[in-house]
Amino acid sequence: MQKDSRLYFDEWVLDLNTNTLSSSEKAIQLENRQCQVLHYFILHAGEDIPKDELLSSIWKDRLASEDALYVCITHLRKALNDNYRNPRYIKTLPGVGYRFIANETSIPNSSTEPNQQKINLNIKALIALFATTCTLALIVMLSWFDQPTTQEVTSTITQRFQHARYLLASENGDTQQAFQILQDIIQQQPDYAPAYALIAEQKLYPALRSKDAAQIKQIRELSQKALSLDSRNKSAHLTIAGIYFLWDWNFQKAEQHYQQALGYSHAESTYAQFLLAFGMFEEAEKYTQAYIDREPKAFHETSSAWIYTMSGAYNKAFQALKILEEITPDDFYYHVSLQSLYELTNQEDAAISELLWIMEHAGYPKEILAELKNQAGNSGITAIYQWLAFDDTLHLNIGQYEPPLSLARYALAIGEEQAAMDQLKLAVEQRHFEVLWINVDPRYQALRETAFFNQLLATIGISLYQPESSFP
Repeated sequence: MQKDSRLYFDEWVLDLNTNTLSSSEKAIQLENRQCQVLHYFILHAGEDIPKDELLSSIWKDRLASEDALYVCITHLRKALNDNYRNPRYIKTLPGVGYRFIANETSIPNSSTEPNQQKINLNIKALIALFATTCTLALIVMLSWFDQPTTQEVTSTITQRFQHARYLLASENGDTQQAFQILQDIIQQQPDYAPAYALIAEQKLYPALRSKDAAQIKQIRELSQKALSLDSRNKSAHLTIAGIYFLWDWNFQKAEQHYQQALGYSHAESTYAQFLLAFGMFEEAEKYTQAYIDREPKAFHETSSAWIYTMSGAYNKAFQALKILEEITPDDFYYHVSLQSLYELTNQEDAAISELLWIMEHAGYPKEILAELKNQAGNSGITAIYQWLAFDDTLHLNIGQYEPPLSLARYALAIGEEQAAMDQLKLAVEQRHFEVLWINVDPRYQALRETAFFNQLLATIGISLYQPESSFP
């Protein structure tokens, strides 16, 4: 008997087999991740669900942040015609996460957690068929009296590696299974460089975000092992470049490895951010465009607008954002970039409006926002930054990083330079890698001529290195 894949809440039906959300009036095709999040909400209706719980349950080991979750929630609200101010389904819990508040939910007994149930059964069938085929092939091989030839082993290893890559690239792929496959490959064929490189690549950014030194050490060793087996492995070069740049602050070695990684995945994009840190704006824009040319899905990103903003080309930045407005008008970082531009071009009313929008979508309570809006009406945008710098206890992500760096930025916005320097020094001591861009970020203009700032740049090493890159 086929299990019922449908879940019900109020007038809506969520079909896990087809990723469709439907009512009597319309049917909406959801992306896999959106369907998984909504599924999780329904299973935990009425509960307070922390953001970290959603990220770990739905995104698992993937590189994902609150921004990815925010975008997913925004799309679900749009599909449900929900209003975050007066929610009917998805309620934001400031500083916590979300609560699903539908009036009625109905869940079939067969329904399981999203991380246990594959939403796209066609993909599941293909994976199962592939796994079965591999298993049968191994059984046949083991039944032979003679050992398999090198060519046969290599072919099997390659197929299993592609299986792992497929799982890691798929929207609802099982990352734990992928890592297990890669570990099995290493045990069976210890000189297979791509397996070491792929494990390291997938684990780098979560380790950097959590500042997990032991994990980063392991990732470095995996990348170095891959390069010792194949000095041309671009994945390993990209990973170790990221470690040298964002963790070691060894810019010379980072650039050497970035150049070896070009042409692979998002190498051009991350190399562009490296060049941006040193004020090489034209080069950074060219590499960003090269990445977009190869990866059309990257077109909606705000990288180009941010490069223009850093370089002081504000008109070009506005033009870049105007294009994005037609594609992703509700994108969080579109609004972060736009708000920054409004501030830099002295459009204070627009800057206040955007800042309050960002804070609302980040999860700040309506009561606080109403009071800040009132204060800003009397004292300007500095009233908001004064509160953020000295009175805020939530410290939610509004696109200006996390404390202490965010506090430094807020303090600079109100002219509190000593408070900003104290927080900035702390951010460098704690090795927040976002400080790598302070020499080009307009936010720090007031400190540029101070001895403190020059000493800070020397401590980081930014002022002591000049990239040698030239765009081909």
